[in-house]
Amino acid sequence: MIRIAALVLLVQTLIWIVLTGISLRGIDASWTGREYVAWAAHPDIFYLGNYMNAALLTVTAVVLFSALYSHFSGMDKVLAVVAWSFVPVYGMLNLISYSLQLKEVPDLARQAAGNPGMEFLVAHLIQANSASLLAFINGLAYALLAIPSVLFGRMLIADSRKYSGAFLMLNGFSCIVGFAGYIAGSALVASGVALGGILFMISLGFMIREFDPAG
Repeated sequence: MIRIAALVLLVQTLIWIVLTGISLRGIDASWTGREYVAWAAHPDIFYLGNYMNAALLTVTAVVLFSALYSHFSGMDKVLAVVAWSFVPVYGMLNLISYSLQLKEVPDLARQAAGNPGMEFLVAHLIQANSASLLAFINGLAYALLAIPSVLFGRMLIADSRKYSGAFLMLNGFSCIVGFAGYIAGSALVASGVALGGILFMISLGFMIREFDPAG
């Protein structure tokens, strides 16, 4: 199950990278909340496909970490429970963040046109807007997932899956540092989240190999 979930998640992550690049290509870092609202009011197929894939990716990530919990619960029950306890919270926060983008946000964005007060509120529901409440919740979700990443990474190393474990731990540390940078307003430090994503993909690749029953 770990190997299958890692493979599916790796494919979904690659799709997410492509769709994110396409769907967000028109966004400018200097945009105001009003411009984000105008953009979200008319989503194209790449925008919708990106958030549908992101929601499914979240579900697969929950499956993967649940499979890691099942695998390691016999090794260290307490540590496995502590690690897994953050996973449902991550899943809930990310599913809320991504699912709202599919219908509710575009509908509200169209209704908000010409209403400054409503535009301000809707802008905070747009996940692509780095200054929004939803962007903060999305970042918090990955910061929370970083904790089981570090703990399960340590257990993977102890279980002789050293490469998948090492990169999973590095992913966790990078996401924590990146979220701290986001809070502090440092774009350079906040890029740790993006680095964490790369490290996570590398970890998935090693999981596929290190959990191969053929050896």
